[in-house]
Amino acid sequence: MEINAKMVMELRDKTGVGMMDCKKALQETAGDMEQAVDWLRKRGLSKAAKRADRAASNGYLGTKLSAGADKFTCVELNCESDFVAKTEGFIKLAQELAAHVDVTGTLDVEAVKNEKMTGNPAVTINDLLGEMLAKLGENIRIGRILQWQAAPGNKLGLYVHTGATAIGLSEMTGVAGKDVFVLGKNLGMQIVASKPQYLNIADVPANVLEHEKEIYREEAKAAGKPEKILDKIAEGKLAKFYQDNCLIKQLYVRDTEGKQTVEDLLKAEGVGLVRFARLMVGQV
Repeated sequence: MEINAKMVMELRDKTGVGMMDCKKALQETAGDMEQAVDWLRKRGLSKAAKRADRAASNGYLGTKLSAGADKFTCVELNCESDFVAKTEGFIKLAQELAAHVDVTGTLDVEAVKNEKMTGNPAVTINDLLGEMLAKLGENIRIGRILQWQAAPGNKLGLYVHTGATAIGLSEMTGVAGKDVFVLGKNLGMQIVASKPQYLNIADVPANVLEHEKEIYREEAKAAGKPEKILDKIAEGKLAKFYQDNCLIKQLYVRDTEGKQTVEDLLKAEGVGLVRFARLMVGQV
């Protein structure tokens, strides 16, 4: 397979590795991008453990959290430019769409577009999108829809990043009689900033762990480590993998001393977590 400059640049953007090494990795893996990332990692050339978020477009995350913090709705509204995403009319429409879906519960994008607007049955959502397109001169579309209903007795924590380009959401247990608004916001900030992939160690798939251990073994081998200690090194490096990728094992971003984990924070508050989500505009 011919390796072109575009492929090399894409791999460089993913890994931060030099052009020549990226070209070599693609040649060795017949142009397979994911295998090329692994090829670089096994040789200690790339520290990239996961793919960066890639924005497909600009936009705004319209959100609606119930007064009791037990129901949450999010509608992603996309546009072509950052300028339009910050306009008052665009933001207003995103928020109105979230309020609409909060009432109807319709989660299919195409179905929502054909619905009549809550509070204004004279127009459909499609009509409103068309009006916005004509006014702003950009393609306007609904990206995705998310709705959570907390289990009885649980509460949802929410953090909306500046400009509503990202949100962190969690469902907390053990909240009876507690004001967990600030805790929920801080957990959401953690989720947005640290980008966890899993809630706990037990949630990491076995094939993912084995894949990581294989990377660590090959990396240690390339560094000249003895064969007999490769497995031990790999197991030791998993602790860092867990800290980077499992939410409750991450260092709490608001701890100025850099010692407290999210797990420590939750224990101190007497609160548990059952799930979380991180949404970012244009994330694919």
